[in-house]
Amino acid sequence: MLQDNDKTNSAPDEFDFSDYPENTLFIDRRSGRDRRDKIDRGKGRNLCWFRNVFERTRRAAIEVGPSSTGAEYFSGLRVENNWFADFDNIEPEALLPISLVGQASENTTVKGNYIDRGMGVTAAGKVNPGIEFTGTGECSGNLIKNHAWAGFMYQSGWNIHSNTYWVSPGEPVRGGQFGWTNNGSGTGSVHDNFAPVSEPPVAPKPERINTASYYPPMRRHR
Repeated sequence: MLQDNDKTNSAPDEFDFSDYPENTLFIDRRSGRDRRDKIDRGKGRNLCWFRNVFERTRRAAIEVGPSSTGAEYFSGLRVENNWFADFDNIEPEALLPISLVGQASENTTVKGNYIDRGMGVTAAGKVNPGIEFTGTGECSGNLIKNHAWAGFMYQSGWNIHSNTYWVSPGEPVRGGQFGWTNNGSGTGSVHDNFAPVSEPPVAPKPERINTASYYPPMRRHR
């Protein structure tokens, strides 16, 4: 029988980082009772997704959290200037472009993303949010197309503004004119979002650039 109990389970083998490229991003997750009962603010910091292209994704493009019990801590999450389009969803799996739901998150930024569910046979009619945003921080300047909700907010301290939301005629709408829904009991600010009367054009994919000019240096975790 498998047991989630650090006192009875043997220690796992040490992870060998040498098998992976130098620029591999490793996320150190808590386990056992540490994961359930404690918020470790020394981990889950400054994770970033910049200028990526997600095309024909089957389920989730970016998904961070939640824990099945307790609350996962993240600080300084940044999802900026990414391009999502033409989801190829497989039922009954959820369709999630940006899902940031660590329930102890703070200082999150989601901005400048193009998020189009698509109108293919595996995407049309699907009822899903474009963005899930948790905790303090800012969500702005995103273009969200053909999602039933522009996004959900959880916890408190969020600032949702200057986003554009468009849904094609006949597609499901659940979030009202501007698409945003407080999906918890917290509070924040939602203002100056935009719902155009005609469909916005497809945004260009992010230009491929020299990473040294855009990203901070990558460091291997030991």
